[in-house]
This record gives sequence, structure tokens and C-alpha cells, in this order.
Amino acid sequence: MALINCPECQKEISDKVKACPHCGYPFSNESSEETTQKVEVTNININSQKIKTIIIGTIIIGIIIVICILIFNNVRKNNYVSNLGIITKKMLDGGVIAEELTGLTHNVWYNTIYEKRSAKTDKYTMVSPSSFWRDFNSALNSMALDSDIKAKKRELEKIREDVDNLMKLLNNPPKNLQNSYNDLDKLFRSFTSFVELAINPSGSLTSFTSKVNDTSSQFMESYNKLRIYIK
Repeated sequence: MALINCPECQKEISDKVKACPHCGYPFSNESSEETTQKVEVTNININSQKIKTIIIGTIIIGIIIVICILIFNNVRKNNYVSNLGIITKKMLDGGVIAEELTGLTHNVWYNTIYEKRSAKTDKYTMVSPSSFWRDFNSALNSMALDSDIKAKKRELEKIREDVDNLMKLLNNPPKNLQNSYNDLDKLFRSFTSFVELAINPSGSLTSFTSKVNDTSSQFMESYNKLRIYIK
């Protein structure tokens, strides 16, 4: 405690009194200043706490975003691999049908030219029980008009349509599966060629046979490379 002079009566008084005991002069302004200072200090503490809360909240939100991205990428990868398995299975099923049709086409073509009898081709290659078609195109046309052959071609065309639609979903692979798409694209190209040979055979017997053999080999090579992604 210290003694000060009252600004009103100039008498000595304690610096702790709220009013002069001699003249009653009030000292409320100083108290107000002290209160204001205390409020300001309190506000500073509150603002600091808010900043810490905001920083912690931002960090938590960032962590949540990273986790969501990781989950999304993992789900996307799993979906991609799942679709990869579906499209590969469809192309393999289509390849089996294409192989059957191209093989039969070759045999009908060959047996008509060289007049070879066969239980599987006679109904296409022979114009009567004792004679072959003079023109192999007639035999191939007879085969194409067969209801069973038409059904197989429709099935093959439906598979090709499904494969085309799936390829549109798979043309943007995750970064770590880019190689799988490259192998898938090679399989798709050979599959498309294989289907076309089965549905619309053309050329000579020699060129057709060569194309079928090359396409079949490319198809199986691409399929075996792709299998490592869908086990």
C-alpha cells in the first residue's frame, strides 16, 4: 500500500481506497481499467484456445479425407479387378464358340473342295446322299442357314456386345493396374478378330485357316498373361 494525494482535496490517502475519505472523490475509473485489462487477457486466452481447436479440427478432417481416399481407391481397385474377371470369362466363353465355328467352317470348306465325307459336315457339304456341292460357297451358305449355327452366332454376337460395354467401363484403370488394361486390350483385339472370322468367314481356305490359327494363338497368349490379375 502507498500514500497518494487526492486529486480533489490534495490530502494524503491510501491508494487502495475506492473514494477519498475526506472529500468523497471516487476512484472507479481505475477499477474499470483493471477490469478491462482482465477481460482483455481473458479474451486472449479464449482466442488462443479457438485457434488450437481449429488446427486440431483441420488435422482431423485431413486425416479423414486421406482415409476416405484410400478406401475409395481400394474399392475402385476391387471393382476393377472384379470386372476384369467378368470380361475375361466372357471373352473366353466367346473364344470357345468362335473356335468351334471356325473349325467347322474350315472342315466344311475343305471337305467340299476335296470331297471328303464326315458325319459332322456331310449335311452341309453334300447336295445329295451321293454328291458334293460343286461350289464350296454353297456348302458354306448351307452351314450358315442351319438353325444351330445361327443360334451359336447370335450367342457369340451377344457376348461381343457385352464385352464391348465392359471395355468402356475398364478403359480408365487404376495406376497400379495399367499393365492389366494393356493385356486386356490385346485380348480384346484378338477376341474381336476371332469373332469376326467365326461369323463372317472370307478369303481363301488357305488365308482363312492362317488367320484363324494366328488369331487363336494370339488370343490364348493374351488370355494367359491376363490370368495373373484375376486369380
